[in-house]
This record gives sequence, structure tokens and C-alpha cells, in this order.
Amino acid sequence: MTLLRRDLLLIAVLCALLIASNAQSSVGENIRKQLQSSATRIDAKSVATAFSWDEMFVFAPYTPKDEMCKKVGVTPTLCSKAKLRDVDEGEFLLVFMHGGAITHVEGFPRTIANFDESERCAAKPINRDRAIFKVERQSGFLLVCE
Repeated sequence: MTLLRRDLLLIAVLCALLIASNAQSSVGENIRKQLQSSATRIDAKSVATAFSWDEMFVFAPYTPKDEMCKKVGVTPTLCSKAKLRDVDEGEFLLVFMHGGAITHVEGFPRTIANFDESERCAAKPINRDRAIFKVERQSGFLLVCE
């Protein structure tokens, strides 16, 4: 009987952890929701709330992992531990940092929106207080650094 109770308790804990992990929306999903509600600006502080961060980087499609490691100032070993990877053509890679350490890495599908790839936005540190993107509607959505 105690073995059955222990197994049931383990199953309940695993279910709770699974539900909790699915309850936190991704940054991409949060941005999608704001775009669907006709937002004219996206404030990264309001869409990236599940982790600590003080700056973010937006890496464009085809950016190699080694280049990202140099830009964020982290060793290749730490980049690997943080799961940085080459950026695929169908996405941007969002890298969030806190105190010089990577705290969150997320692929952002270009089917949701494209980020501004100009000099003022791409592959540069964007301070949390300035991480506000103007929404331009063209054939899709373009998120432009302000």
C-alpha cells in the first residue's frame, strides 16, 4: 500500500510540475498576444517576466553561435551551457542577460514578427528600460527598436 501511495504522490508532483512549466508563456507567445490585440508598442519588460534580466540581445537569422558568444561577452563553454546555437533562417534568437550572465535564450519565430535588423537594434545590448519596440504593420509585423 505505501508503494502505491508513493507512486501516486510522484505522479501528482510530476503533473504539477508539468502544469506549472506550461503555465508560463514564452516571450514569443506574449508578443503574439500583444500584436493580436493591436498593440503599437511592445515593451520587453511586460513580455519577459518569467526570469531576471537587465539587458537583451536580438540575433538575426543566420547568426553563428560563435559570433553571439563574442557579442554577449561569454565564453564558448558558458554559451553551450546556456544552449546558444546558430540562428535558423525562420527565426530570431532572443538572449536575455542579468549581471553579465545568460538567464534565458528563446527562438522567436519570424511567423510572429520580424525584428529590426538595423545597426541600432541587431546584436547589440538593449537595456531593460529601453527594450521597447515600435510595431510597424507591413505585409506582417516589424518590431523596430526605439
